[in-house]
Amino acid sequence: MFRILSVPVIATCLFAWSGALFAQTHVVSVEKELLINGLAIVNHPTEALVPTGAFHIKTLLDAMAPCGENAKDVLLSVVDGLRANSLDLPSRNIDEQVINEWKRWKPDGTQLAPGAALPSDSAWDVNWAKAPFRLTAIVNRIDLKENPTIGNAGEGRFVFCLVDPKNPNDGSPIPFTVILEYLQPASTPQEITAIANAWHQLGTFSSFDANYVEALKKVTAKFAAKGAMPGRPNHSALAQLRTNEIALNPSGGAGWELREFVLNNKTGRLTPATVKLTPHNRLNNSEVLSFLVNRFGLGLSDRLPDEILGFRAITGMSPNFQWAAPGIDVPNPALRKFSINTCNGCHGGDARTNDVEGFYQIGIRQKSTKATLSRFLTGQPTTSTLVIDPSTGVGTPGFSDLENRRLFLSAIVGAPLVSPAVGLAPMTTGAHADSLHRILEIREAFKDRIH
Repeated sequence: MFRILSVPVIATCLFAWSGALFAQTHVVSVEKELLINGLAIVNHPTEALVPTGAFHIKTLLDAMAPCGENAKDVLLSVVDGLRANSLDLPSRNIDEQVINEWKRWKPDGTQLAPGAALPSDSAWDVNWAKAPFRLTAIVNRIDLKENPTIGNAGEGRFVFCLVDPKNPNDGSPIPFTVILEYLQPASTPQEITAIANAWHQLGTFSSFDANYVEALKKVTAKFAAKGAMPGRPNHSALAQLRTNEIALNPSGGAGWELREFVLNNKTGRLTPATVKLTPHNRLNNSEVLSFLVNRFGLGLSDRLPDEILGFRAITGMSPNFQWAAPGIDVPNPALRKFSINTCNGCHGGDARTNDVEGFYQIGIRQKSTKATLSRFLTGQPTTSTLVIDPSTGVGTPGFSDLENRRLFLSAIVGAPLVSPAVGLAPMTTGAHADSLHRILEIREAFKDRIH
């Protein structure tokens, strides 16, 4: 049906909120506008590597702290959540693997003498210059605005990996990532378009120079600065903080663990919350899951009964994990769409994260190297194994979520839809139409997305 419409007509009808079609002259730059992981940014000497920098973990935690508290209080609220021990929240070795060694660093940059007693949490004078957090990426997820539970202008994210706390400035990473996921505050289509255009203007800079950094700081301050979203806890735009790690396993434990933390309305502290859209892994390969897939089909992610959700830790995961159901073939699109839209499926076999590096979408990194990105994000390397498209549940060897996000942002700002694979050569009307039809599909699919 859509094929009989011209490209401008399709775009005008379906993206009237985005402005004039192809009003912008430059193509959306993935590495400058959508997923920024260049070393010039993640290792920026004054914004990423020192505690006063706009992209440093201390600055970000300070900005979300409740009145009268600071970054240390926010940090310890997460630590307490990892220390807790309950049926759905097993204790993790956060002290043994991270905090105790960090506490050995005194404010003057020297270490406590061997055998010296460590300070208590309350007495700890944190040396934030020795914080074992390494920035790996800054991410624009404006595509998530289509999900009605997120809305606004989607999300903006800061992604960190943890590093050896004995050598936090130059040491090796440990298998532990932390993602700060913020709402990008917007209440009108005009505000959404303004935010999209601010991200898109980052693509006009020829390099990651001082001017680019200043522009990026202004974009991220809209969601990460103190007081970014009045009316929410601590007036912070933080939607959730997520952890993904295998580094904290207790002795004899196994598998990756996923957790989520949100700011508590009463205390203002970060507290463990339900890992969204993800049932307990005991549902895997059960008759109950078969019934749900057969009952709700491609719409299962929206219809998960509350009784099988509500778990605050997803434990014992592997990079090859895929949801399975008796009597339903593995390639079944309904099963695969449900699976890829869970947290463990999105980090596991459906996204083929293990084809690149572990259980990550954005990998951990040495200080001298960029973070590796998953096949789900980049479509590379293309192999015979299939990556599941979360919009359809169908596997394809070259699926790239970043390409979908590029098309989505292009539609909002009116940028050319030329594919990076064919350079800057003008696309044919038919090729533009194909891209627009794909935008229609992914715009609908992003209504279910949280990842």
